[in-house]
Amino acid sequence: MGTRTTAHRARVRPSVLLTEVRADPRIASTLPRRPIVGGASGRRARRLMLAAVLLLGVLALGAYSVSSSTYLAPEAIAKDPSKYVGAQVEVKGTVQPNSVVAQGGVTSFLVTDPQGNAVRVEYLKAMPETFGEGKVVVVKGTIDERGVIIASDILVGCPSRYDPSKDQPER
Repeated sequence: MGTRTTAHRARVRPSVLLTEVRADPRIASTLPRRPIVGGASGRRARRLMLAAVLLLGVLALGAYSVSSSTYLAPEAIAKDPSKYVGAQVEVKGTVQPNSVVAQGGVTSFLVTDPQGNAVRVEYLKAMPETFGEGKVVVVKGTIDERGVIIASDILVGCPSRYDPSKDQPER
């Protein structure tokens, strides 16, 4: 009864065995000071995991709010431009054909929606290479007292489908 068998040790919890091993001075000096199972390190791991989950949640929420921004339609500004004076806006629409005028370092054009509502845009920088009449654009800027968008940035939309015939060299 005084000695324990291997079969008995298999049924004993690991923490009990660890306590017995620590009591032996020859082995105790080679073991870590903190217990391997549970204790403070288990709490620390849970706290670290909780912090990581919270951080990922905040990052995912931030990414969602950035990617889900909505654009104003030209119709909203055309109906009541005074409502938006001084406001930062993002307007999505199509560049109206025959409306682009470049004069004195300012490029002016109309952005329209499918219903025909239009809003004037003035841009002081160099126009993007892909900009042109009939292209879909997103205009970022501020609306002035005249109801004109003073654009700080213009993004030109891409075609939604790839047309391989446009990449074929002419023969």
